[in-house]
Amino acid sequence: MGSKYQEFHRRSIEDRDAFWGEQARLVDWHKPYEKVLDYAKPPFAKWFVGGEINLCHNAVDRHLKDRANQPALIYISTETGEKKT
Repeated sequence: MGSKYQEFHRRSIEDRDAFWGEQARLVDWHKPYEKVLDYAKPPFAKWFVGGEINLCHNAVDRHLKDRANQPALIYISTETGEKKT
């Protein structure tokens, strides 16, 4: 895992826009972004400028077609041993 993770991390820093653009293509966008990063006024950054995303859709809804029979949420309390699905 080490070298693969290190390469992944290195690219996220050294080739920031390309790396995060690739990651952004792995989720569904309600409205596509126009620019990965606007860093015109450091230290303030605007990520995925112009884009709109629905986090609930990406976290749950888009997976229903292939994974509807799998649990969406699993709760395990390490203090009480209680488990809920």
